[in-house]
Amino acid sequence: MLATRPYKGAHFAVFPEIIPERAILAGTSARGCCPSCGAGWVRIIEKTSEPEEHRGSRFDKGKTAVNGGGRTQEGELYKSREVGWAPGCDCEPLDPVPCVVLDPFGGSGTTGRVATRLGRRSIYVDISGDYLAKLVPGRLANVQMEMCF
Repeated sequence: MLATRPYKGAHFAVFPEIIPERAILAGTSARGCCPSCGAGWVRIIEKTSEPEEHRGSRFDKGKTAVNGGGRTQEGELYKSREVGWAPGCDCEPLDPVPCVVLDPFGGSGTTGRVATRLGRRSIYVDISGDYLAKLVPGRLANVQMEMCF
């Protein structure tokens, strides 16, 4: 069961912001997208030669026994670091624009509120034009944007 969140507006099914936040972070690029085709920018990650602290356990050594797949002889994972961003397409290189989040059940604007906070744009659809006209503007009025990259 999904618990709703307290809301003073005229909507009775306001869900927690963590739900759209997880979807937005998983499905959009923090750097933005190509203004021509909409493909998200991708992080450039490189492995280092420095092992991570051990993860998991093995009774005799306190380390995992798995080798390969980015692991050291003792089964430790190598540390990785972000080195930048790259376009996720082959279009002419242009500065990225914010990704767009579609909320097909706009309601009180929870998804749009989270999208705005995370630096994304949002589009709403709702069967009730009153919800979109009356509730959403108030929910977006005081949103603080986070620096995501």
